[in-house]
Amino acid sequence: MRKKALWMIGIAALVLVIIFGTRQFVIGNNHSLLTEEKINKIVKEKYPGELLSSELTNAKGSKHYKVIVKGKNGTYVVLADANTGEIQQLNQVEKKDPAESKPEENLLTKEEAEKMASKDGTVKSTEFNKEKQLYSVTVENEKTQSIIEINARTRKVENKKEITKTEEQAEPKTQISEKEAKNIALKKMNGTVTDIELNDDDGVLVYEVEMETDKEEAIIFINAFTGEIDGTEKETKDDDDDDE
Repeated sequence: MRKKALWMIGIAALVLVIIFGTRQFVIGNNHSLLTEEKINKIVKEKYPGELLSSELTNAKGSKHYKVIVKGKNGTYVVLADANTGEIQQLNQVEKKDPAESKPEENLLTKEEAEKMASKDGTVKSTEFNKEKQLYSVTVENEKTQSIIEINARTRKVENKKEITKTEEQAEPKTQISEKEAKNIALKKMNGTVTDIELNDDDGVLVYEVEMETDKEEAIIFINAFTGEIDGTEKETKDDDDDDE
C-alpha cells in the first residue's frame, strides 16, 4: 500500500515538472520573439519599398513573420524568422508593368504649354493628345487666331497654324431682325411661321422663313439688309389623309 502511494506521488511530481517545463519553454520562446515593428524595420532596410502588410504565422513548425512589400519591380512576400529576424524566403507575387515604370518626368505640363503659347496671344483653349504627347493650344490676338502644337517630351513647338481674322469670321450684322423678317413674311402670306433661319446665299445674307397654311407650305426668302423678298417656294400639302 505504501509502495503504491509512493508511485502515485512520483507520477504526480513528474506531471507537474513536465507542465511547468513546457510552460516555461513557451513563455521563454514568446519572450524571445521580435516585435512586428522590429521585423518591418529589418525588411524595409533590406528591401526598400512600400510595406503593404505584415503578420505572424507558423511556417514549417516555427514562427515567422510574413511581410508583403511593393518595390520598384513588383510586389514581394518576405518570410522572416520571428526570433532572429533572418530572411528565410523571398517570393515575387506580382511583376510591375514595364509601361508603368517608364519615366515620365520632365514632361511639359498644361500650364507650361499655355505659358509658352501665350507669347502669341491670349489662350482660348488647350487640348492634349496622350498618344502623341502633344498639346494643341489655341491663342488669339487682335489680328490672328493661332493653333500652336507643342511636344510635351521635347518641350518644343512643332507646328503653328495661323487664321487671319476677316469680316466674314465676325458676327454677321444685319439691318433687319428676325422679328422684322417674320412680319414681312406674314404680310406676303397669311399663315403660320414654323421656322426662320439666317443663311449666306452667295455672299448675301438672306432670311429663310418657313410658313404653312391649311393647304400649302412655303419658304419666303427675304434679303437681310434691304428687307426685300427675293423669292418664294410653295408646295401643296399632301391630301392623302383626307381621301381615306
